Amino acid sequence: MSSEQAELMAQVIVERSNVERITHERDRARADLDMAEELIRTLLLQKRLMMGALDHIVFELRAIMPYVPTHGALADQISAQIVHAQTTLQSVTEED
Repeated sequence: MSSEQAELMAQVIVERSNVERITHERDRARADLDMAEELIRTLLLQKRLMMGALDHIVFELRAIMPYVPTHGALADQISAQIVHAQTTLQSVTEED
C-alpha cells in the first residue's frame, strides 16, 4: 500500500509541476499579447500623427501656391510634393 501511495504522490508532484509550467506559459503568453496590443496602439497613434502631418504639409503647400509663378521648376516641385503627400495619405487610409 505504501508503494501505491508513493507512486500516487510522485504522480501528484509531476502533475503539479505540469500545472505550474502551463500556468507560467499562459502568463507569458498573456504578457506577450499585452505587449503586442500596446505596440499596435503605438503604431496606430503614429499613423494618425503621420496623417495629420501630411494633411498639414498639403495645406501649407497649397497656401504658398498662389505666390509661386505658375510655370517653372518650383511650381512643378510643389505640385509633385502635394501629389506625393496625397497619394501617401490615400494609401495609408486604404490600409484601414
